[in-house]
Amino acid sequence: MELNLAGKHLLMTGASKGIGYENALSFAREGCQITPASRRMEALERAAAMLHSQTGATIHSHAADLSSDKDRAHLFDALPKIAPLVNDAGAIQSSPMSACSMEDWRTGFELRVWGYIHLCMLYAPAMRARGSGTIVNIIGMGGRAMRSS
Repeated sequence: MELNLAGKHLLMTGASKGIGYENALSFAREGCQITPASRRMEALERAAAMLHSQTGATIHSHAADLSSDKDRAHLFDALPKIAPLVNDAGAIQSSPMSACSMEDWRTGFELRVWGYIHLCMLYAPAMRARGSGTIVNIIGMGGRAMRSS
């Protein structure tokens, strides 16, 4: 499918594994230059090597704790001109709701809610000023699928 993304520099959070990686792979196949961002550089480097070997795309990696205001601001400072931004980092455990502690929920929300909002706050004005850019926030299927305890 041609999405007119060739040459775009995409920032993909949570792209070192899982759905984030698969999404990054799809964007790389569309011709995007990809910067995957997540906490562990070793995982990012593995993902970057696989993305490049499968697509030939230019891949850069950026390690950051995306639940941290400071790390998100540093990410924006390092990569202010990306577009699109795809937020797909996640930390909410895949378990029954009753099995998660309040701390588990707070940790997940810090990343998946406040982290996404903060990245949108950082990138949207720059995209608006350029007259181009897209932000995609991927939350997941947890709200649709009931798990028994």
